[in-house]
Amino acid sequence: MEDNDSLLQQLRDDLAGRRRATAAIRAKIIEALGDKLCGSGTGPEGEDLAAFATAQRQEKVSTARLRGYFADLADRVIQKVRDRSS
Repeated sequence: MEDNDSLLQQLRDDLAGRRRATAAIRAKIIEALGDKLCGSGTGPEGEDLAAFATAQRQEKVSTARLRGYFADLADRVIQKVRDRSS
């Protein structure tokens, strides 16, 4: 059970980190866009937009891994219940 708890914590920490990274890049883009609209900046750079797209993809992968963990866990629980009722 400890390995499962460790894996779950790892997956949750990974997703939390990915979400923080996405939020930080989003904030940078919004700030740059705001500066441009106020006439004091050039707006978001292409590398910022590319970094944001990458961060979003990484966040989706982390989310899928966590969902996969829970799906596998649910399958194992269902199988145990079925085995016990047989």
